[in-house]
Amino acid sequence: LACICSCSGRIHVLRINVNAVNEKNHHEQDLEKDVYAYAKMDLPANIFSSPLMISGRIFVGCRDDHVYCLSVLKNDVHEELSRC
Repeated sequence: LACICSCSGRIHVLRINVNAVNEKNHHEQDLEKDVYAYAKMDLPANIFSSPLMISGRIFVGCRDDHVYCLSVLKNDVHEELSRC
């Protein structure tokens, strides 16, 4: 899993195929098989720090003066982020 944060407060968790080939001419349709949008969440304010992922938990600082701990929850329909 990879975690990417936007400065506007959105957190994206991506699942990346470990067998993905790093090529210059990688086609977009092939990329869709290698990278999957796993979960996302909006925090109440801008994000000012890089996310830190430890043992399935994501720690990130937010402009509302809080550090958030998030974890990925799985259910029968989809995956989602929730506060630890």
